[in-house]
Amino acid sequence: MHEFQEKIKTSKQQMSSLKGFLVALIIFVLLVAGANPISSWLAESGFHKKNVKQVYFAAGVKRNLLSYESAQELYKRIIKEFPEQSEAAFYQIAFCLDRQGHKQEAREAYSKYLNDYPSGQYSEKAQKNLKELMSLR
Repeated sequence: MHEFQEKIKTSKQQMSSLKGFLVALIIFVLLVAGANPISSWLAESGFHKKNVKQVYFAAGVKRNLLSYESAQELYKRIIKEFPEQSEAAFYQIAFCLDRQGHKQEAREAYSKYLNDYPSGQYSEKAQKNLKELMSLR
């Protein structure tokens, strides 16, 4: 009888852990689902207010949510609307292309970044990523 009670106790603990995990998963999914529209609004607000830091933040949120195409579009707009502050956008476009599996386009984008910003903030990362992509040929 004692063995049976232990099994029930263990099952209850496992069920409690599973419930906690499911609740955490649901909360995470809701946060992610809400973050994408909020980041879109934040980006548009940043463009309207000419606040490049706000737009970069919004693009970073999209990138971190694995919405690479959306992030890439924001980085392209940064290049157009804030050309004097676009170095990071060039690197991030290459990064997004790489993560989407567009290896040839990513190689070209990293090369362009390194050509335009040979001593840039992301030049070491770009060189490393380009080297890895070149080894995949």
